[in-house]
Amino acid sequence: MSLVQFNDRVEAIAGALDIPIERARTLIGSVIVAQMLPDEAVVKGGIGVKFRLGEVGTRATADMDVATRNRSTFLDELNHRLEIGWGTVPASRGALKRNPDAPPRLAFSGRARAAKQARPDGVLAEYLMEPYDVTLHFVGKPWKKVHVEVGHDEIGGLEDAYHPTEIANQIAAIGRVLDFGELAPVPLISLEQQIAQKIHAATEQGSTRAHDLVDLQLLWHAGTLGGQGLDLPKLADRCRRTFAYRQAHTWPPISAMSNALETRYQVAKNEANQADLLVATLPEACAWLNARIEEIDTH
Repeated sequence: MSLVQFNDRVEAIAGALDIPIERARTLIGSVIVAQMLPDEAVVKGGIGVKFRLGEVGTRATADMDVATRNRSTFLDELNHRLEIGWGTVPASRGALKRNPDAPPRLAFSGRARAAKQARPDGVLAEYLMEPYDVTLHFVGKPWKKVHVEVGHDEIGGLEDAYHPTEIANQIAAIGRVLDFGELAPVPLISLEQQIAQKIHAATEQGSTRAHDLVDLQLLWHAGTLGGQGLDLPKLADRCRRTFAYRQAHTWPPISAMSNALETRYQVAKNEANQADLLVATLPEACAWLNARIEEIDTH
């Protein structure tokens, strides 16, 4: 398979999912990087939502968030695995002509480099995510840059992360269409820890993360009605511990985003295309979250 043929498959997947091609490229790039993550790294954030729930029915996301116990060795370990690579494609026509038994070629390899770290005022250094740019190569040719943000294990949350987790059927189906190799299960942050972190981010003073209100509704539905098994006592514990650790504001918080963020909420809601699961407006989403916070706080 050539790079052109691979891009044609990506375009076909985007068409089948009815999403923009770049959104499909970001998803597929993240799926490939996830196959080469170091041990004790778990996926979280928007890509984690997709790995748990699927591409269709979730919002677009531009980067891949992971957490790890040891950030000091993450880059070296990731580059080692990127050098080894993942997946195979058949030998080229020329190679097969010379040798009918020519071995398959490596599909994906890459290189990760540190990117510029944002340093907002008032945020503790240990809370900041460490950014990396992973350049993926397909059969030796540059294909896609995947932006990876790495956080650390804040409250021992990796102890109850899902190791490993079967990826959503829709993501697994994409892997079968690409046919570079069987996708291994991917370690995901626990549902309870992911919800706790998103509640914290969405309720910080001046938060502009209207998209987190979309993610929270989808995760809550999956955990309570969708068979994901949300543990409310555990969620309450993770919320209290996350808020105590980050020390930005106290538990229980109040969700009250500015109405100026309505457009951001609508964009994320439309990307998810789940009108039956998502409330219509930003004020309604804040009210929904406040009701969930009250419910969590009873445990």
